Amino acid sequence: MSNGEYDPDCFPTWLLAAVYGHALPFCIFDDQLCVEVYTPPSTDSLFRIAWSATHPNYHTPSLSVVQTLLLLVQRRPTNKHVADTPVKWTMVTDAVSIAQSLGLNLDPTDWPLPLWEQRLRRRLAWAVFTQEKWIALNTGRSSHIISDDWDVSELTQDDFEFAEGCDDRAYSEHFIQLSVLTETVDDILRNLFSIKATRKLCTSLDATLEVAKPLRVRLSQWYQELPPDLLPTARAGKGHDLNGQGGLHLAYITAKIQLFRAMFRPMSEPGTQATNALRTGAIAVGRELFEFLESLDANHMEAFWPSCKSTIDHEISD
Repeated sequence: MSNGEYDPDCFPTWLLAAVYGHALPFCIFDDQLCVEVYTPPSTDSLFRIAWSATHPNYHTPSLSVVQTLLLLVQRRPTNKHVADTPVKWTMVTDAVSIAQSLGLNLDPTDWPLPLWEQRLRRRLAWAVFTQEKWIALNTGRSSHIISDDWDVSELTQDDFEFAEGCDDRAYSEHFIQLSVLTETVDDILRNLFSIKATRKLCTSLDATLEVAKPLRVRLSQWYQELPPDLLPTARAGKGHDLNGQGGLHLAYITAKIQLFRAMFRPMSEPGTQATNALRTGAIAVGRELFEFLESLDANHMEAFWPSCKSTIDHEISD
């Protein structure tokens, strides 16, 4: 997309192939497409086109190249026995590098650009930031994004455009809240899982708990302030409407699990008050995850879930 138009004819080949690759599994839920598309194209072929057509544009990248890379990262694993391969991290780092080359790490609000491009740049900036931070957290990688050098203010509903006759505010709010949650994830990465933080905290439970406590408070506060229609018990619609809001709750639980991973890292004497409290908290999080999974139905499982949670998403789909 180069002029704010959402007509497929305006999309470059690589971006259109990636969009169709993700849209293809949902043809069965469309009254018209489920009848007219007798022989759907191969999703493998579509993603292969997107991947091969994107590479030549690395020399003179555009926003559509970043969009395509983000969509390629969202592709579900083709091998159910392998959650992720290193190529996903490679694609994310490519997206970060190109995003910085295009100035997406800078807030464009005061730039002499059309409003549609300012909005798109802000959404893409947060999409890159969010995707990179979650994959770094869940794969044990060092983040390539330094928060102080990623100067884009938080998203609002004004950063989203809606097609005529369509109101997707529930899903735009999903992305806004995920972006806010990712700021806490960024602090978890930096304060608990960076190489320096790990070396400093790995032998001291007290020091680890001191760092983790405000992060746990922030996670709890974020969840308590979620709009009601984003809670896991909310329904996106009636009847057989798909509901992709469960991914947001999974992100929240994933962040809590990673916090407990860090808190269990130091060796401590069994039976102490701190150790017993940690175990009680970990059991509660495990129970929360189990109850969440138990509450999912076909409307949740068949919806599109962003792959920000990486490995855990893959395990749920199996």
